Formats: sequence, structure tokens, C-alpha cells
Amino acid sequence: MLTMNDNRRIPTRDDLFGPAPGWAADRRTPVHAGLRRALARLLVSLGTRGWQASETFDGLIAALRAEIDAAGAGLRQQAAVHPDTSVSVAELALLVESLATARTEDRPAWARRLFSRYGRLAAEELVVLAEAEDALQPLLATVMTAADMRAVTARMMAMVPPARVQAVLALALPPMDDDERTALLAAAAAAIDGTGMIGLAPEAWSRLRRQVALAA
Repeated sequence: MLTMNDNRRIPTRDDLFGPAPGWAADRRTPVHAGLRRALARLLVSLGTRGWQASETFDGLIAALRAEIDAAGAGLRQQAAVHPDTSVSVAELALLVESLATARTEDRPAWARRLFSRYGRLAAEELVVLAEAEDALQPLLATVMTAADMRAVTARMMAMVPPARVQAVLALALPPMDDDERTALLAAAAAAIDGTGMIGLAPEAWSRLRRQVALAA
């Protein structure tokens, strides 16, 4: 243990604030871990790619669009809670399209601008995630069980448009445990089922359900 010059022990967080209440596992972590990975992945992509090689440019732009779309759901949700965020997903998407249509000699300048603005958004988002974990998580743990939080996550997942489900799952599934993955996938399946039931005639929907069950 490190000590101060007067040989007194340096206080820990628990010394100052007491032990933080919480679950055995932090049920917000999987979603936040996915967002952090998406933020970091895109930041690395912007900082290391060459933007003038025409043979790889289209693929790089497509990857950027996919990354922003994947991170967008979580970032838009955070923006609704924190409207003072200085950089929006829409601004980043516009910068990507400006880069996509820029002349070859202008691409590095647009890429630097996109990198700078995205870096600011990533920094702000990391602070927001940390605040939620440090302040909101202990409060939730006093009134909700881990099962309650899984149910909330499932309901949130059911509200995601089916077209965006794949992007959300790509963010959230890797850091989850088996129970969390089961709950999230069940919610995703329910959301997709609901869309199909609304869009199809009853006979067609019943036939589709039977075919899906047989395929499984």
C-alpha cells in the first residue's frame, strides 16, 4: 500500500464514501462495454487509416458508416438524457458523407476534421458512461435486483426497430454472460416476432411460425 510522507495510509474510495452497494455483477456493464468498444474501434479506424488510396476508400467509407450506425443507437439515447453533448451522431454522419464525396486531395483534411470531432464525442461519452456507473448504478442496486435489470434491458431491446437489432446485438452480446445473452436474444426475437405478426395476415403468420420452428 502506498503511503503519504507522514506515513499515514492513503485513503481508498471505500474509506471516503463507504462500500458502494451493488449486485454481484454490474448489469449495466455489458451495454456500456459494447459502447466503449465501438467508440474505441471507430476512433482507432479514423486515426490509422489512409484516405487517399482509391482501391480501399469505398470499403473504408462503408465500414465508417456501419460503425457510426452501430454506435448510434446508444449515443442517441445518451444525447436524449444529456442534450448538452457538443457533437451529435448526425454531425458525424454528415462529415462521413463529406469525406465520401471529397476530391482525393481533400480527403485527408476531411478525415482529420472527422477524427477531431469524433474524438470529442468519444471523450464526452466516456464521461457520461462513468457517471452512470458511479452514481446511477449504486442507486439502482438499492431498489432493483439483477433480474429486474435484465427485465428492463429486455424491454428496452424490444423497443429497438428490427432493422437495428443486429447492430445493437453486435455491441451488447460479446461482454454479456449466458443469462444476459438469453434474456437479450429473447427480447430481440419478441420484437421481430411482433413486427412480423403485425405485417402479415394471420394465416401467413401462423405458417411462418411453423416453418421457423421446423427449421430450428
